[in-house]
Amino acid sequence: MKEKPINIFKFPSGTKVRIKSNVDCHKSFLKGGNLVFQPKEDAKENEYTIGIEIGGAVCYEFHPSEYELNQSKY
Repeated sequence: MKEKPINIFKFPSGTKVRIKSNVDCHKSFLKGGNLVFQPKEDAKENEYTIGIEIGGAVCYEFHPSEYELNQSKY
């Protein structure tokens, strides 16, 4: 059975998330961080309004469908 995608926008800022394991990215994004949002007018070209914060740095380059809730204990 195919997993139903979550609507990541329904979760508040600070929710523990990670990038899905099938996405080619640095391993720290796979371990996870905190969900953050930026206003649309602040988003640069090729950025989304949703991001992941890890160790004080924020990345807005992942598509909303590439996020999942982080249930791990990293």
